[in-house]
Amino acid sequence: MNKKAIALALVLVIAMSGVFAAPLVVSTGTVTDVTATLKAVIGWFFNHGFVNPDTGTEFNATLDITNAFAVDPVFTYGYETNTSIAFGIYMEVSDFEHDTETGVAIKIADVEIAGSTPEPNAGVYTLATSAVHGKSENVQIKITPLKAAGDDHLGNTISSQLEYVNDNATHGGYTSTVTVSVATL
Repeated sequence: MNKKAIALALVLVIAMSGVFAAPLVVSTGTVTDVTATLKAVIGWFFNHGFVNPDTGTEFNATLDITNAFAVDPVFTYGYETNTSIAFGIYMEVSDFEHDTETGVAIKIADVEIAGSTPEPNAGVYTLATSAVHGKSENVQIKITPLKAAGDDHLGNTISSQLEYVNDNATHGGYTSTVTVSVATL
């Protein structure tokens, strides 16, 4: 440490020690010590994301599940908070888009949330809502690709063989994107 830094540190130590502190004399002639009060407030926290399947405790911003046409993908989304502000967590699921062929997609047959198949509101599913202080929740989600002609999860009738998983569908890799958003209620 150089001499200037040592001198500055020494000046700060002396100043903080109260050597130069003077008592406050009020107009009545009474001597009163000066006091400073510091208050700290711990703010709200909100942690959320895809529950890490390896640890089961931490939240990840992304999650990759492979081989989604052989076994329907299942994952868990969760949150923890100490806020009492009411909020909702919402999810949209895209079709399985072909990785290289533009416009080629496999439709989604069903989206199951916590064991039930809710109706989406304009394509958006509600994963959770809360107004309880100190709450945490995990919800399991299962996405089923369309494997035969019929209705997709949005109620659209699908009849093209390219839009469901079968031998006539375009071969290659496909990706479905799950988009999660949080909004106060």
